[in-house]
Amino acid sequence: MASSARTVKLNKYLETVLSGKETVLNAVQSKQFIDAICAQQSPTVCIDRLFAAGNRGLGAIQAALRTDLSLAFLDGHASDLLAYLQAPEIKSISGGSYLHKTLKAIVEEPFFWNALIGAFKDKHLSPRAQKCFGWVLLQLLLIPSDAVSPHLSLAEEVEPLLLSSRHLDIHEIGSRIQNTIAILSGNCSIMPTQISGLEP
Repeated sequence: MASSARTVKLNKYLETVLSGKETVLNAVQSKQFIDAICAQQSPTVCIDRLFAAGNRGLGAIQAALRTDLSLAFLDGHASDLLAYLQAPEIKSISGGSYLHKTLKAIVEEPFFWNALIGAFKDKHLSPRAQKCFGWVLLQLLLIPSDAVSPHLSLAEEVEPLLLSSRHLDIHEIGSRIQNTIAILSGNCSIMPTQISGLEP
């Protein structure tokens, strides 16, 4: 019953933020907003609500991610959000365009993204957070583009760290990033997502 009551409360808070009646301004609100997103049973419906809210949806995600840059937050709520976004049904929406837009908004929040990169490079992240970081980076590399990916240099820098992980799932992401880098760095007209074994 308590869990049900909490879900109702979180749903109400999510609607309050997305309708513009309240904004995410502090760490407590950011955690509550992320909890509200992760409490949604249907990831596709949740994404639809976020985008239906216009700039308020992705703007609230950006605000939630920059209010707390502590390692505890990166390992906890931030990783909860990134793990939620890994639901296969989200990537299936419009050929992945909604996922791409969401991830672009997340990494365009420099305070959070730089903090996550730094924590990864310094080997401070938990295995779960490391996997989330690697997954985000892989998805960014796989975004179709006629130009060189702005995330290629970062991928080249952190690829050895991912490949050296003793955790199989993290190593696998590193291997996919390594293959994607090889394609993006060469004169290959085939998109990374068309190569067998690269699709996450």
